[in-house]
Amino acid sequence: MKFQNLVLGICLVALAACGKRLEGSMQVSSNLTINSTKGQVSVPAGTYSTVVNATSSSATVVMQTQSNKVSFKLPAIRELNDRWGEGRIYLKAAQIGQNFDIDLNLDVTSSDSSRTSRTESCLYDTRTYQDWVCREVRVDDDCRQKPGTNGDTRSDFNCRPVYRRECGWETRTETIYGQRTVYGYYNTIRRSGTFKIIRGGTTVARLLDNKQSSTNWIETDSDRCRR
Repeated sequence: MKFQNLVLGICLVALAACGKRLEGSMQVSSNLTINSTKGQVSVPAGTYSTVVNATSSSATVVMQTQSNKVSFKLPAIRELNDRWGEGRIYLKAAQIGQNFDIDLNLDVTSSDSSRTSRTESCLYDTRTYQDWVCREVRVDDDCRQKPGTNGDTRSDFNCRPVYRRECGWETRTETIYGQRTVYGYYNTIRRSGTFKIIRGGTTVARLLDNKQSSTNWIETDSDRCRR
């Protein structure tokens, strides 16, 4: 299915960066006929929630239309992932086996904050010691037969547990925590993608993904752990 391949393109371009999942709204301005895995599917004009899930070996795009969910599956991602890079790609109808062209664009930017520091807890030391511990250990049951019973089953007896106090030395380990100052910076990755279906030179549908942003702490060095 060529159409599904293209819907998946945005996620495939940054397969690792987008977490293998892309969500957005497909805005269809004119009735659309798509060659799906179940044959031709007619999608009327409207706005539809769309989710793309991808792995290294398969991908699925699910569009929630007015009547039901339309799912497109793509089993061979690797070849497409090798072809497409970050940026824009335009594919004509003859290349994708549809009656429309595809215009894809993905923008990924990365920015770093200035160097900063923060305080974290850390493992300062451990201490091993012997501790005298006593416990009540169940060793037996004291059972007495109920009057008027044959004593054939356990339910014919009233039983109570018998405990014995046992004491001994046990090895204990105490974990001692401290604090340390770590230095580094915050890296922020912002992603945005567009997917357009173009027929006769006019855009008849577009997928605008929700702009995604993720920030990670990058540690460069740290002080020694102190109490």
